[in-house]
Amino acid sequence: MSMFRIALTGGPCSGKTSSLALIADHFRGLGWLVYNVHEVATFLLSGGVSPADLTAQQAYVLQKTIAQTIINTEDLYWFLASQRIDQSQNVLLLSDRGLLDASVYCSKDTWSQILEDLNLSAQDALQRYDCVVHLVTAAAGAEQFYNCITNLVRSETAEQARELDSRTLAAWDKHPSLCVVDNSTGFQLKVMRAIQFICERVGAVLPACSVLKRTFLVQKNKTKNTNTNTKDKNNDKNNDKNNDNTIRYVDSRCEYTFLSSADGKPQRVRRREIGDNTTYMHTFSLTQSSGFVEQRRYITKRDYAVLQQLKLSNTCIVRANKRSFVYAGHYFEFVEIIKPDIHRDLFLLVTYCEASTEISFPTELVSIQREVTNEKQYSLLGIATIQRNND
Repeated sequence: MSMFRIALTGGPCSGKTSSLALIADHFRGLGWLVYNVHEVATFLLSGGVSPADLTAQQAYVLQKTIAQTIINTEDLYWFLASQRIDQSQNVLLLSDRGLLDASVYCSKDTWSQILEDLNLSAQDALQRYDCVVHLVTAAAGAEQFYNCITNLVRSETAEQARELDSRTLAAWDKHPSLCVVDNSTGFQLKVMRAIQFICERVGAVLPACSVLKRTFLVQKNKTKNTNTNTKDKNNDKNNDKNNDNTIRYVDSRCEYTFLSSADGKPQRVRRREIGDNTTYMHTFSLTQSSGFVEQRRYITKRDYAVLQQLKLSNTCIVRANKRSFVYAGHYFEFVEIIKPDIHRDLFLLVTYCEASTEISFPTELVSIQREVTNEKQYSLLGIATIQRNND
C-alpha cells in the first residue's frame, strides 16, 4: 500500500472545491481509497464569524484554530488509512487548502507564533505534503468567470483575488513538488492537468490529456530589473512591494544526476536549493499496464550522496538555475544551464499547455528562437549525455 498527501491550493475562485471532487472521482475509479479534507476556513467563517470584527487576540485564536483543525483532520484520516484491514489499497489524502494556506491570512510574526505553539517548523509544514497543486484564480486569465457565487464567504474583488493568489503561491513556493495550473485552457482541461500532475507524482495511471510540456530555445534579454523581484533571503520584503504589474518569481538552483539501474529504466536524483532550503528527490519508473510511470520520493542528503555513486557512465551531472513565474495567465520555467560546460549559457523556457495554444511569451525577459519540445538533445537526459567532452 502507498499513501500520499496532496494539498490543493490557489486563490479565490480558482476551482479548488470543484476540482477536489473530480480528482477524488478519478482516483476512486482507479481503486484508490480517497479522503477529502474540506476547507476549514470556509466551514468556520460560514458559521457567522466576521474576521473584520475580531480583536487581534480573537483573530490569532481563529487562525490558530484553523491550522490546528487542518492538522487534526489530516492526521485523523491518515491514522484511519494506516489502520485499515485491507493494506493493499493505495490511499490519497486530498486537502482543500493545506496548512500553509492559513499563513496567507495573518502576519509573518503571527504565523511564526502559531507554528511555535503547534510545535512545528516551517519545514515541517511543507513536508506534510507529497505534492502541492496551485490552481490560479479565474481573476488571472479567465476574468469573465470570476465571481463570488460559489462561495458565500468570498467577497474579494478581482484585483484582491489576484493579490491573494500571488501570496498563496508565495507561501508554497519552497515545496519541491509544486505544480501551478494556470487558466490557459478551459476548466475541464484545467482539472485534467491537475490530475495528470498528481498521477505522475504518485505513480498512478495517467488520464487522456492533450496538455504537454513544451520547451523553447530562448535568449535572455538584458533588461533593467524594474518589473521583477529576485527570490532570495530578502524575497518577502520584495514581495510586499509588488503590485499587479510585477512578475513574481521563484529562483532555485538544481543539480541532476542520472543513475544506472539493473532493469534499464531511467532514474535520476535531484538536489534543489531555494534560499537556505535544500531538498533531495529520487525519480524512478514503475511498470504499469499503460507503460512506464514516473514516481518521486523524498530522500535524505546521505541517500542523495549514496545514489550519486550510481551515476550513469555516459552522462555527467547537470546543474541549472531555474526561475518560475506566472505571466499573462501561463506558468513558465526559465532554465539556465550551468553545467556541463558545453551547454553553459543554454537558455530554455518551459510551459505546459496544448500544442495548439497561442502563448503570450514574456518578451521583455526572453527572445524566442524556436520550439524544441521534440528535440531530445534539449531534454535533461540529452543535456546530461556526454558527447565530445566530460563534466
